Amino acid sequence: MDSLWRTTACICSSVGYILLSVSKRLVDIDDDLLAQARLVAGTSTIKATVEAGLRRLVDDDVTERHVRRLRQGGLDLRRAEEARRPLLAEGG
Repeated sequence: MDSLWRTTACICSSVGYILLSVSKRLVDIDDDLLAQARLVAGTSTIKATVEAGLRRLVDDDVTERHVRRLRQGGLDLRRAEEARRPLLAEGG
């Protein structure tokens, strides 16, 4: 079971206040796998490596959903070509 501590920070900027939520977790990670992931990701810290892996996982899911949509006919190439054409002024 992983331990969880939630930290909330409030940052004041010229735009306003930004609320950040960060969770600290205690997990067991395979040292060899972590070392390999660090090399692949080009990261220097465990945190950066884990964040890079999580981002990659989420990005891959988004990409897969887009590919599925496109394969199911979600892209009308005729409309794409129409969108590329310059708009002509009326009467011209």
